[in-house]
Amino acid sequence: MEVAIFRGHPVPLVAGASAIMPVISPLIFYFIPTESNYSEEYIAHDDADFIETQGTPNPVQSSAIGTGAPKGFTMPEPTGGGLSLSGGKKPDASAPTGELEVGQRRVFKRGEAEINRSFIEQNFVPFFRTVISGPEKDQLLEFKTPKSTVIGKRISRMSSNEVYVVTQTGAEKGVRIAEIIEILVRHKDDR
Repeated sequence: MEVAIFRGHPVPLVAGASAIMPVISPLIFYFIPTESNYSEEYIAHDDADFIETQGTPNPVQSSAIGTGAPKGFTMPEPTGGGLSLSGGKKPDASAPTGELEVGQRRVFKRGEAEINRSFIEQNFVPFFRTVISGPEKDQLLEFKTPKSTVIGKRISRMSSNEVYVVTQTGAEKGVRIAEIIEILVRHKDDR
């Protein structure tokens, strides 16, 4: 049956012949040439459209030439992606840099912001890195709950209902997301 599918022969014909002559008939059908529904003229014209190039191909386009890419097809330019945190977007020069001076704070209170897992993942991206660089290296996160306040350098991991923070001493503490009243981002020298 695999020979019929591979060579394009009718499956019932090949299966019936194989039932009568189990070794010889698959070999016969394997070596019988298959008929193409396309004329030689159509195939030659179609190949010319795929292989033809216009001028000197650029490096991005050259990987697509000769592999079935239609005439005039160009590969799209890479747009970040992968592990890029920018997602292909160029940084905006007018946007604030995120650097905090001593005495400055960024406060996110429950009620003003919906504090949940996706809020933390979207607004504290630099704090998920193992080695924090840039303006965030001098900043600390404070997670305030009714029972306690957890101060940390970075977020080590998250579960569906808990965020784990690496404290300044290197210990890891878990904070239940549902209990968070306020998240504060401040400079490490600020008390």
